[in-house]
Amino acid sequence: MLQAILPRRNKNMHFFNVYKLLPTPLFYQNETIQLAQVPRYWAINLVDNSTMEWNNPEESGRNLEIKTSCQSSPPIQSILEKTSFGQIMKGLPLLDCQVTFVPPAPFFLRQLRDNLWVTSSSEPFHCLMIPGSEYSTLRQQAWNSNQHITLPLIALVNVTPGYTIACPGYTLVGNPIPSTITRIFRNDLTLEFLSPEDLNIIVFDVLQHGNLTFNSHYGALPMVQIVTNLLVRQQLDFVSSSQYTPTNPHEIGRLIITSYFAVPQQKHSFFNVYKLLPIPFFYQNETIQLAQVPRYWAINLVDNSTMEWNNPEESGCNLQIMTSCRSTPPIQSISEKTCFGQIIKGLPLLDCHVTFVPPAPFFLRQLRDNLWVTSSSEPFHCLMIPGAEYSTLRQQAWNSNQHITLPPIALVNVTPGYTIACPGYTLVGNPIPSSSPSLVIRYNSSFLMNNISIVNVYKHLHENTSWFNTKPSDKRIDNIIKRMRESMTNTPNELYYPTHARFSSASIVNWILLALVSGVVAYYIYQHKRKTILGSI
Repeated sequence: MLQAILPRRNKNMHFFNVYKLLPTPLFYQNETIQLAQVPRYWAINLVDNSTMEWNNPEESGRNLEIKTSCQSSPPIQSILEKTSFGQIMKGLPLLDCQVTFVPPAPFFLRQLRDNLWVTSSSEPFHCLMIPGSEYSTLRQQAWNSNQHITLPLIALVNVTPGYTIACPGYTLVGNPIPSTITRIFRNDLTLEFLSPEDLNIIVFDVLQHGNLTFNSHYGALPMVQIVTNLLVRQQLDFVSSSQYTPTNPHEIGRLIITSYFAVPQQKHSFFNVYKLLPIPFFYQNETIQLAQVPRYWAINLVDNSTMEWNNPEESGCNLQIMTSCRSTPPIQSISEKTCFGQIIKGLPLLDCHVTFVPPAPFFLRQLRDNLWVTSSSEPFHCLMIPGAEYSTLRQQAWNSNQHITLPPIALVNVTPGYTIACPGYTLVGNPIPSSSPSLVIRYNSSFLMNNISIVNVYKHLHENTSWFNTKPSDKRIDNIIKRMRESMTNTPNELYYPTHARFSSASIVNWILLALVSGVVAYYIYQHKRKTILGSI
């Protein structure tokens, strides 16, 4: 009968940070010395500064490399001031340090892990940093390209994957395989392990088989990044050398990385993609904001099918510059069971949630370039000043009568070269490249171009809703805020779920979303341009 005794982890145990210590030889007065009597591994508990150390962990059945484990723990003690390492850690005079001589050499190398090295030499080393595909023995040719670096006497060198650092007497190769394996296991797909020549072949092969064409425009992504965004899956396989005839007798096998790409269908549907930015607004000395709104929303104007994202990064989506997704979300019709769907369809808002926002005198949201959304409890009196004349002398600027008034909710497009100075903040109009896409704002069923300065969203809401005129709605909103305030006394930021009442167009949430849809979201529609979801749609 065999009995296994397994250690039980103490629930109140302390955690130790474990370090591997690698003494590196150094040059001193034409001699090469190295610190002696340093433990191979050292651990410290940051709570009580207790420590442990190991000189030969393997002898006690300890594994401190991948997963820290010990069959028998060493003595737990405080940092000893009578040891060289303890004196170094405490910054004390090194009275107990011992050194040993090392056979002379022009340099010393210590590999810490993957592409991380420690170098030590008697003088600075002038080296070359060369892309892997261009590395050759023609050092003079590479040197003339001025791609050179200088390594100090003792240096920590992290070699970029795909590059080679060539120094007199040694080379450090940035092996992309370890980092590639880690990234693939994390579903962070990449093509960085390919040489430039192979990467060039892959890019044009994908473009040819997918019959893809791209137009160059402002802010366009590099072709390599575009093709990388089309990756949907990567697979790692190891083939043992026993299954083929290796050319190198020391070769144990080959690692095969299989990449799968998804290209758009030729007869695909177009989706207009919007970024949704809920804006806090003020009502009766309270600041509230719509909750549970997707970060991105897309609609196909042909069949009204939609998609939405709350955390697009988790699905490998890039919805900023070039719209692409490795994992396309469900395509569905506008749901009448969501707040956003009820707003889009003009239905009673039964599933909308609102939350309190910490009070502030104003709120700002930058949409793009010089376009901002401002929200305040009352109109703001500001100054519009040419950039060259802007100074802290506000009174002098005020006397020039170059002042404007921002309504409580406004869409502000700052003219390049001007500054809008308001109490508490300034909006600067930066130059915009001529190749930048033109901006079109959809507002009140019409389109506004770049030359518009201020859009009075507050006035639009005032004239197109019964918010300010319907007393029953005011009472209903007062009850909502009262109940929200009561709930906040127990749980901060607790959301209120108005399932007991049917909100009209004068409701508080509709008021927020009307500003969102009419004045904020739609600015993402560019003139003569529609975004396409890249993937298997």
